[in-house]
Amino acid sequence: MGLLVLNYTTSQGFLVPELYLQVTNIRMLKTLQGPNYGMSYSVTAYKSVQDKDAGVSPIGLPNYLAYAEEVLTANDFYDQTIFGFAYGAVKRVWESHGFVVQDYYPQPPTPTTYIYDCSGYSFRGFNCAGYDSEGYDRSGFNRAGWDREGYDRQGYNAQGYDRNGYDKDGFNKDGLDSRGYDREGYDKNGCSKLCLDRNGNPCTPTP
Repeated sequence: MGLLVLNYTTSQGFLVPELYLQVTNIRMLKTLQGPNYGMSYSVTAYKSVQDKDAGVSPIGLPNYLAYAEEVLTANDFYDQTIFGFAYGAVKRVWESHGFVVQDYYPQPPTPTTYIYDCSGYSFRGFNCAGYDSEGYDRSGFNRAGWDREGYDRQGYNAQGYDRNGYDKDGFNKDGLDSRGYDREGYDKNGCSKLCLDRNGNPCTPTP
């Protein structure tokens, strides 16, 4: 496992088409408060995967690209291995500086590189894309943005109504709000909130 950085220019001005990054040191520090761990990762860079395999000396990196840090909880390790977190953190650091970074696997990922069962799901039941076996993410939404009951993240279904049957303007399928008035302010018997009908005559609102 490693990372490939495309078109990296060294401090001497040389262009490296595919710089190979390898995490070579991991420090794990327990925080004083809570079940958190401060993680620090060191990176070694080679001009190519072939150079690394051939034992060619690594090239130097500026400090801001040679290290990555993050904070993890004990429960995080049910989702991923330490190396999985390490490469993810390193990738974020390089991408934040504008580099194009790709994952590199000498062979397809296995349970020794990621914590997934034979079906491709972690101990918590999510695959590498973040979805469970039914296609829902940790927030309970599928790729189309619907939850199991057919509501989107704003709480509306495909017809535009919330769980109480009202649209974004507060009206139900009959065009009435929660107090029984339509968009013009009249109830189903044509009586307004001011106790006047559409002709201006006194009326009694529907209870």
